[in-house]
Amino acid sequence: MNQKREKIQKSCRILRSVSVVLLVITILAALSAAVGMFSFLASDPDSIDLYTASSRGKMTVTNGTFTAMIELSALPPSASLADGTSYWDFHPKAAGAVSFAVSLVAGIVQSVLFLYCVLLFDRAADEPFSAKTGKYLRRIGLFTLLLAALPELLLTVCLALFAGGLWYFYPNGLPFTGILAGAVLYAAAHIFDYGCFLQQEYDETL
Repeated sequence: MNQKREKIQKSCRILRSVSVVLLVITILAALSAAVGMFSFLASDPDSIDLYTASSRGKMTVTNGTFTAMIELSALPPSASLADGTSYWDFHPKAAGAVSFAVSLVAGIVQSVLFLYCVLLFDRAADEPFSAKTGKYLRRIGLFTLLLAALPELLLTVCLALFAGGLWYFYPNGLPFTGILAGAVLYAAAHIFDYGCFLQQEYDETL
């Protein structure tokens, strides 16, 4: 029994260390995205360049310091002015700011996700079967689902709103894997809670 507990504690310590490293990386990435967003917002529109690589289906926007790449499929077909000029040729500043703003949101969600992973493995090392462990599992499942569904949806909606055309939801396909992983984790947390409840009842009867 003690050997199994030691293995659990060792695994939790390793996973906690990995989660801390990932948390630091995602916080730095979020800060970088925030700087990029404000850099585009503060840039002179004439200093921003836009390139379209039709072979790769991407559009590149740069202000000389930061560069954003946007899938052309994220833009609605009506994303052009009356004279046929591309909307983003007219407002590339908005494209870069939106791209980095969405990266910032994704970084914040990732940071919260890895923070809950750290808390989960901290708790599980001392008390694997507890109500708090189940709560952290639920939060991890919820933020995994948000991370899969939110950023690309937000990017598509923002670009479509700025372009003044129809919305294109998930032009690269719905992220079924991430959504399913989040839903499974969330459901598993409720099963875990029920198991903890049964364990508590069993302990009280002894």
